[in-house]
Amino acid sequence: MARRVLDLWPPRSPPFVARGAHLKSRKTRTAYGNFKITFAVKSIISDLREIQMTNLVLQDFTCIEETDEAGWDSPYFVIFVGHPGSSALSDVRTVRKESWDNNIGSGSVRIPNLTVASGVNSNTLVLVALIEEDVNPDITGSSLAHVQRWMNAVFGAFGQIGGISLNQLELLVGPEFERALNANIANDDIVAVHRLGIGKASGVLPQMHFWGAGGHYAVRFRME
Repeated sequence: MARRVLDLWPPRSPPFVARGAHLKSRKTRTAYGNFKITFAVKSIISDLREIQMTNLVLQDFTCIEETDEAGWDSPYFVIFVGHPGSSALSDVRTVRKESWDNNIGSGSVRIPNLTVASGVNSNTLVLVALIEEDVNPDITGSSLAHVQRWMNAVFGAFGQIGGISLNQLELLVGPEFERALNANIANDDIVAVHRLGIGKASGVLPQMHFWGAGGHYAVRFRME
């Protein structure tokens, strides 16, 4: 028994091949770890480039025919912007100028050049509502906050679905946007709600047409 214990002490080093294999394994794991880190960093940079901070601008609109409301029109826009993904984010913003109140008639052209959202790209869902104000704009203050919460809940559920397309999201989210607006409107009239396709990262986007409440508006946005 004593001889056997002595034979086992001190412990023998593993064969040279085994040590070499062990070192090789460590180097391989280190190299693989570095590769994963490099790949992750490149992936993040790629994602940041993909969702570059591009601004969506309300460039101009033309009142081709004013609505049936008494007096001249007082149009304003309520715009939903949703970014789908694992942490789906959305916002709703009201865009208006007091100088438009009771001052827009058939043939009127306005060039507001107002930035309405940032971080917009081809994977962003944008819904535009054109609303005719009656006395005061309904979708502001607490009413706008209600619409924002409504749409955050809706888009938070649908926008995180893996592989969902913007067309599918539009079918799910669009009707909810209209419901949210109608639930918070007291006197104003929704002329129409349309999706704005983001087909390029810069330049003027295709003109949108809004028909409703007896009126017709042509609206243009641009990316910059």
